Amino acid sequence: MVRRILTAAVVALLFAVPAPPATALSCTMTEIIAGICSVGGGTDGTDVNVWVDGSTGGGSSGGGSEVDCDETAEGRCAGVSPPKTVDKPESVHDLESFRPRRPRQFSEPVGWTIAGLPTNFVTRARTHIVSGELAGHSADVRFIPVRYRRTFGDGRTQSTTVRGARWSAAWSTTSTSHVYENPGIETVRLVVTYVADYRYSGLDWVRLGGTVTRTAPELTIRVFAADTFLVARPCVVDAIGCR
Repeated sequence: MVRRILTAAVVALLFAVPAPPATALSCTMTEIIAGICSVGGGTDGTDVNVWVDGSTGGGSSGGGSEVDCDETAEGRCAGVSPPKTVDKPESVHDLESFRPRRPRQFSEPVGWTIAGLPTNFVTRARTHIVSGELAGHSADVRFIPVRYRRTFGDGRTQSTTVRGARWSAAWSTTSTSHVYENPGIETVRLVVTYVADYRYSGLDWVRLGGTVTRTAPELTIRVFAADTFLVARPCVVDAIGCR
């Protein structure tokens, strides 16, 4: 009976929302049935939260359908999990229902670019505190973004420790910019990695082991080609289109 309920829950979750990019480890149906990886979930009507807990982080071995999510804790799919039995949290896997806010990303120019010119990407993800109950006590959890990994859709990726900043001048190269070589429509994906601290009322912050990741909503970038042509007057230095 338990196995049937778990299987039904997994199937319902798989058809409830489109599967996000496979950026996290997950349970296979074979592992769930074998009892070495457990799956659960919940929904508020607009978002489905999936948690995975067990002796393995899952994977593709064994076949069957997989459950993916946009958040991982210590390499395991995370979200809203059942209460833990620990008295003192030691790792991010003990955070129960605490979750970092979902990061956002945007590009300059917004939604389009020109092949051969640097497109600027900026992440909206800041240190923030989430309050609630942890191991039976009122607590604060502080999530600190430490790494940003972006895939640009053209086969190239970027991993950086900075969020990026807005252009100081249009088409300037930044620490988080990317140059598309060919015209087309590209999908940009971003995964932000956080470390976490916790504190009980009146006590100091304590760093937890491990990391938590969250996936930002995807960006669609239209890459256009640009042709050069003669003009009647000289170009202003650094003007768009003048090279």
